[in-house]
Amino acid sequence: MTLPDDREAIFGRVRAALTPLPERAAMPDYDTEIAVVRKLLANRDLFAVFTERIKLVNGEALTDPA
Repeated sequence: MTLPDDREAIFGRVRAALTPLPERAAMPDYDTEIAVVRKLLANRDLFAVFTERIKLVNGEALTDPA
């Protein structure tokens, strides 16, 4: 199989699984501020926030281009 064939096979299975559902489940009700980081970014350097957040998942932001 090639990549497009694999992709189509996977999506075919997903479509087949969803077809019998008469109605999809409603989206969860959540506070919109949870999904938005406006408060986190307010008046802060975006790269500094990125660096801070990437370190939380054991990542490393390269700050020196050399």
